[in-house]
Amino acid sequence: MPKFIRNAKNFFLFQSVAIFLSLSGLFYTIFLIRYNNYYNFYKAHAEEDTANRLKSLKHSVNTIFSDLMILSESDELIEFSATERKHDKLKTTQTFLKFLRYKNIYDQIRYIDNTGLEKIRVNYNYGNSSIIETAKLQNKNQRYYFKESIKLNKNEIYISPIDLNIENEEIQIPLKPMLRIATVIFDKNQNKRGVLIINILADYILKDFDSNNKEDSDIHSLLNAEGYWLKSDLKENEWGFMYAEKKDLTFQNRFPKEWSEIISGKEGTIETENGIFVFIKIYPVQLMGDFSKNSAVFNDKKIENRLWYMISQVPDSKLNEKRKSIQHELIVIFLIVYIIILIFNYLMSKYKEKERLSEEDLKAAQLQLTQINLTFLTFTQNHEENINKITALAGELLEGVCALYNRISEGMLCSLGMWNAPADYNPYDKPDGHICYDVIKLKKDGVFLVQDLQKSIYAKTDPNVTAYKLETYAGHAIKRYDETIGSLCVVFQRNIQLTENQREILGILASAIGLEEERMKDDADLVNARMAAENANRAKSKFLANMSHEIRTPMNAIMGFTSILFEEIEDPEHKSYLNSVQLAGKTLLHLINDILDLSKIEAGAFHLENKAFNAHELFNEIKTIFSQKASEKNLDLLVNIDENLPEVIVHDEIRLRQVLLNLVSNAIKFTEKGYVRLSASKEIFENDNNRFNLKFSVEDTGIGIKEKDQKLIFDPFLQATDQSHSKYGGTGLGLSITKRLIEIMEGSIFLESAVDKGSIFSVTIKNIAAKVFESDEKEDKKTLKDLVFKKSKILIVDDVHESRAKIRGFLEKYNFEIYEAENGKEGVDFALEFRPDLIFIALKMQVIEEYVAVKILKENSKTKLIPIVVLIAPDMKNDEIEIKDICDGHLRKPIDKNELLKETAKFLAHRDDNENI
Repeated sequence: MPKFIRNAKNFFLFQSVAIFLSLSGLFYTIFLIRYNNYYNFYKAHAEEDTANRLKSLKHSVNTIFSDLMILSESDELIEFSATERKHDKLKTTQTFLKFLRYKNIYDQIRYIDNTGLEKIRVNYNYGNSSIIETAKLQNKNQRYYFKESIKLNKNEIYISPIDLNIENEEIQIPLKPMLRIATVIFDKNQNKRGVLIINILADYILKDFDSNNKEDSDIHSLLNAEGYWLKSDLKENEWGFMYAEKKDLTFQNRFPKEWSEIISGKEGTIETENGIFVFIKIYPVQLMGDFSKNSAVFNDKKIENRLWYMISQVPDSKLNEKRKSIQHELIVIFLIVYIIILIFNYLMSKYKEKERLSEEDLKAAQLQLTQINLTFLTFTQNHEENINKITALAGELLEGVCALYNRISEGMLCSLGMWNAPADYNPYDKPDGHICYDVIKLKKDGVFLVQDLQKSIYAKTDPNVTAYKLETYAGHAIKRYDETIGSLCVVFQRNIQLTENQREILGILASAIGLEEERMKDDADLVNARMAAENANRAKSKFLANMSHEIRTPMNAIMGFTSILFEEIEDPEHKSYLNSVQLAGKTLLHLINDILDLSKIEAGAFHLENKAFNAHELFNEIKTIFSQKASEKNLDLLVNIDENLPEVIVHDEIRLRQVLLNLVSNAIKFTEKGYVRLSASKEIFENDNNRFNLKFSVEDTGIGIKEKDQKLIFDPFLQATDQSHSKYGGTGLGLSITKRLIEIMEGSIFLESAVDKGSIFSVTIKNIAAKVFESDEKEDKKTLKDLVFKKSKILIVDDVHESRAKIRGFLEKYNFEIYEAENGKEGVDFALEFRPDLIFIALKMQVIEEYVAVKILKENSKTKLIPIVVLIAPDMKNDEIEIKDICDGHLRKPIDKNELLKETAKFLAHRDDNENI
């Protein structure tokens, strides 16, 4: 390819990236500006709407107060209050009646004298106004509104809360919101004669909160002092304080954060994640306009209980919808603009390379490339669907009669993508003779064009050429990576010559199908690789576990027999040899346990076994174990235990010892001079006297660890760069297992280190229980060595010879007659023949399943009373050992001599030195 073409393409790519970044920044700025404009518009609209509703509410309330004052100052009412003459009453009643009929907003107007007796009452009755006759007038001296209003002075006004009208102790249906206002009536001599009370149909006031604009998605509310809705666009929110089941339906419960700000201010705007809230705190007296200029218009001491809150909310859903709308609109515009600019730049680059293109061809190319880009934008994760789209686009852009994507699959030529294929077209056929197969075999770059098909050899070899009267074939090989796997073709029923632009389009679409094939293969390979990795990991864990078990079984035997021999041999030199064997065996067993622990942790099968033990003894035991090694290196091994640390704690002693052994062993290994210090202390846990956090640290003056290696050392099989294996040894598993064990114990480990100065490993294990040590536990080890057993018969059933021999070695010095069996069948036969006093049976045998053997022994009348103790593999969980429930006891391998003697003493007669059998 000529150099100038390569440079032009590089320039095009550079321009494309620059345009994308510039447009992204521009459109993001436009988005912020547009969204902020809409946000501010919604906010201003809500504030304006709230102000308008307040203005309307003020007008409504002002009208009501005006009517109250007009009626209270009427001459006929004042005259009637003093004389109670009939014609004055008639005039007053007619005035009240006219007000009801004219206003249509009052439910009732009453005049009540000083004693609480109704003198005049006129009811609206939904337009059927009526005058209540004297005989039906009532005494209201016990009603709260009379008691409060009769106390008023001249020109003072009483205002009640808004609530629902109640008839016969039930809420009136349909709902009838009610507001009462009242003022005192004085005669011409300024004597208080009674009160004038008007019951207002509160819908007249609340109508100001009905949304007249159906497109207005804001939520408008009027709340009382307690935060209950008096009016809301959401009807189910209203009148919660009137219904027992709605007592919790308050604005405070719905919007607690916003409510706390609303009640602390007079008015304002709150912006939260729930939207924009514009609120105004309203005292009805403030709405009385000119009437509020009087010196004592309102004398209600419960003014705080009479206030209203007017709220207009722009919900977050509206803001999010607008945000998404702007984002969608700008993304579409961005894509269109970017694609157009990209196509324009691409075409301009191509124009520099090929100046032969005419202006018409350039315009056609622009439209076609736009269509290609728009199609690419519709791609999904469905590769087959994408390939069909590309195939269809090839047919449409080249204006053929049919387009196909063909690929060889299982020896057949298969059409995996089709556009405008005839109904009788066979998408599966033998490949030989087909033009598409030749394109695949030739592996030719570029377009494969064949004209005059009816006169070519393909008229005889390719059945589709004759069947569908094809004249021109235009195909392009499909490559997946560097392998030719198929072809994209467009066929015509006339002879045509492809333009350069059409050839390039066919090449672009063929490359697109190749990319889809690569993506499809990558997805399949990724799934297969993930499955293979998971299978390999499971196989690795299983292999490590199985190998560790197989190696550990003979190792336990070696350790057991060495322990037995150590007790029997008196020669100091021989004891030294045995001690070396034991140390080497412990080292090898430690490595095996590390591998098994790692495999258990990785498999998620690691479990803690918590029980009470002496923590002080454990820390001192660590000192004893390493004292000789420290002495050999002239190191001071120090153990500092805080006196406040409980003596006995409840935790997994084995795993805690494993952590301590790893840390102290490492510290001694990498320290040549100075000291190693183990410190332990107690930290209070959440003010609980019975629980605490155990803190311990291991400090050394050794070689230290570089900062870059301080995280590396906790990875399995890895060591710090300065800790060579040849010099220090080790597998690199110790600290990895230590860290994981601490995490399983819900603890944490922290490292501080400096090169050539030393290291401090600090560990905190939280929420540990303290326990009082029982006296019998303290004396247990002392009494075991003094046991004297009555002569008894014991049967050991285990398929591993070493395991049987180890148990025999532990027991043969006592007064026992010991029998052995290799499997369950032999064990049953021995038990029936020799009737042992105690049976030990392992839960892993080859000839017969162990639970069958145990069941046979427990169901047989001759052996069912013989106690059976099962020997359990170390990694078996308690809930996996079903047979344990019908046995008399169990021991977990490897068998400890003291535990074996304790279990034996439970079932066989014995005494110590001070007792008789």
